[in-house]
Amino acid sequence: MSVLAAESVSYHFPDHSRLVVRELSLEVVPGRLVQLAGRNGSGKTTALRLLAGELSPTSGQVHRSAGARVLYLDQRASAILASELTINDHIRAFREDDGVVSPLADLAPFQLDLGRLLPKFAGQLSGGERQIFALLCAVGGRYDFLLLDEFTSHLDDASERAAFALVQMMLERERIGVVLVSHRPVKLPVHETLYMEVSYRE
Repeated sequence: MSVLAAESVSYHFPDHSRLVVRELSLEVVPGRLVQLAGRNGSGKTTALRLLAGELSPTSGQVHRSAGARVLYLDQRASAILASELTINDHIRAFREDDGVVSPLADLAPFQLDLGRLLPKFAGQLSGGERQIFALLCAVGGRYDFLLLDEFTSHLDDASERAAFALVQMMLERERIGVVLVSHRPVKLPVHETLYMEVSYRE
């Protein structure tokens, strides 16, 4: 079973001694959702970047199972969409090797008009469309773990419902492990919530 875990992880930026993350421990397995909660400045985004491997812990360890694929999506969904490629290009890129279309091609349940979007470049989509389409790409890309940073903060109500439906599908059908940061209640089966405190240690 793939595992993504943090063991007593602390972090401060190289030019500052204040700990942004202090003694964080968590474990995520396929099909389970962990929520990071806390005030602004409590290090939630930094924690996701540590789990994603974008930052290295000052102390403690981040563990990823061999071969585990981890994707970090911020509020701009910029990590996975190529602005110069069309939506049709993205769908072709995420087809299965045997020619069977991945879940990426079935956009109807998520309120995206495939016929209208196919010829568009990713850079032409609205912010909400990009966010939901990035989630669809995460499914098609066969990631093991998805790290979501305030992924619904700029979505309207209908798009938010679609995004939650997508993540629920990832958890239940695709068995993707999810860690998310959200300041609002989420309509998802949260298996564990970790509350992070602002660290003032110098």
